[in-house]
Amino acid sequence: DQFLLSTGLIYEAHNGSLRVFQGNGQGVWNPFLTAGKELYGGGHFIANAGFHLPADHVDESTSFWYSLHYDHPLNEKLSALAELNGIVYTRSGGAFPANFEGGDWINLGSNNVAGNNVVTMAFGADYKFNDCLSLAGAWEFPVSNRKDLLDSRTTVTLTLTF
Repeated sequence: DQFLLSTGLIYEAHNGSLRVFQGNGQGVWNPFLTAGKELYGGGHFIANAGFHLPADHVDESTSFWYSLHYDHPLNEKLSALAELNGIVYTRSGGAFPANFEGGDWINLGSNNVAGNNVVTMAFGADYKFNDCLSLAGAWEFPVSNRKDLLDSRTTVTLTLTF
């Protein structure tokens, strides 16, 4: 019967070279809110939402993002998971002449993205070797008409807990 409510603020500092679409703007603020609940049968539902708020609106795009996660144990060691993720671009940047953005990977500062939405789904599993070590993987793909830079991706996470 666990419940989680958390908020946070991340600052992504300006760095990198413009030749590889980095270093534009003055950094991005990312305030977010997370809520989670353990459900009957040991499953978990976690919801996250936040904003990408550039310190320099001229160079980088502004967006609202969200993520809904559900996992459910299949046995003592293995859990299945599903996610729905999305980004809504609320304001275009001015650094790059394009009608697509870089999603959660890179802020291109595209000048024609306000009003664009990208929605993805992910399916995967988490295997718990013991109390200290687990391995998770998920495959994510767009379900909206827009996909921007994301055709699909696979994420693998090895977690050491101590």
